Amino acid sequence: KPFTAEKVQRALQILRSTAAKADFLSVSTSKNNILRIPLEEVAYLESQGRKVYVHGMDGAQLNTITGTKLSVLSEQLPKYFVRCHHSFCVNLNAVKQIERYRFTLVSGSVVPVSQQRFSAAKEKFINFMGDRL
Repeated sequence: KPFTAEKVQRALQILRSTAAKADFLSVSTSKNNILRIPLEEVAYLESQGRKVYVHGMDGAQLNTITGTKLSVLSEQLPKYFVRCHHSFCVNLNAVKQIERYRFTLVSGSVVPVSQQRFSAAKEKFINFMGDRL
């Protein structure tokens, strides 16, 4: 059937809103495939070139996503994910500590925090920790 651009956009909006509620990151990997990644397994997202690498809580790489930007993916993510760098978005549930310009994760991985985004990332981390108490 022929699809209109409006119908495709509406379907993507529904998918994104459903994904946010269901705690999954849903990504279209090709015309006919959609990948669902449970957010509880994601420690951080890293962008390199035209690829986004999804890293798990143990530090291992879970998936590689091509054809989409980190900025588009970060819009789908819940509030406990923080865009801390142009190339990184981190899950605050995986963060052990924040130091000057870097997050240290429970797995021991280190995620850089840009100088420009450090104050906002630090504030979000402190608020996140306060909400968990």
